[in-house]
Amino acid sequence: MSWIKIRTNLATDPAVAAIGMRVKMHPRQVVGCLVAVWCWADPLTADGWVPHATARLIDDIAGKRGFAEALASVNWLTVEADGIRFPKWDRHHSQSAKARAGEAERKRLQRLDGALQQSPDTPSGKMSGHLPDRSLDQRRGEERREENTVEPPPGMPRTEQAAVTACALIGVPEDFVRETYQRASAVGFIDTQGRVLRNWPSYVKKSHTDAQQRGFDQRQTRRPEPAIREVSA
Repeated sequence: MSWIKIRTNLATDPAVAAIGMRVKMHPRQVVGCLVAVWCWADPLTADGWVPHATARLIDDIAGKRGFAEALASVNWLTVEADGIRFPKWDRHHSQSAKARAGEAERKRLQRLDGALQQSPDTPSGKMSGHLPDRSLDQRRGEERREENTVEPPPGMPRTEQAAVTACALIGVPEDFVRETYQRASAVGFIDTQGRVLRNWPSYVKKSHTDAQQRGFDQRQTRRPEPAIREVSA
């Protein structure tokens, strides 16, 4: 059965966010288009080169005009006179890459099984390697969180606590810093203009100032009209 390799954190890749900004799509929609394009290309190429294919064809497969141009803007596609090329195709989609991925998954399952067998939590009288379902679910949850971690770009803190520490002297509430970090990491540290964030304290300070201004404007809009007092003659 044919298959392609997809990273679990693909939707939060900064490049995916940048593509979404260019074609006005949510990152999860971009992932769907990428899967469609890569599934189409998989049986046609071993090294990323697809002769006679065009940017218009890629747009049609993705179902979005301008999608090929957006891919090219992040160096995920090269459009040439006589075809298209997917750079670094062999890293993820070649047969050797799929073999490596399969072997890595096999070893991960072996390590997990070994950890379960050696765990001191294994109940006495039960077969080794059969821990309660809750323990296994916790391990799988931790693995999923690790897989979904996106490497922040230069200038960005690597953890939420580091984000708070970096903003300790700019007069912004800690809760706001944490919420801003969670929102930024969810979209791959890309601002509303599609640019990669570089200066975290400056970005948080501006975001906080903008939020305060929005709150002030809303209060001004809701301000009641002054009561008119009748004066008796």
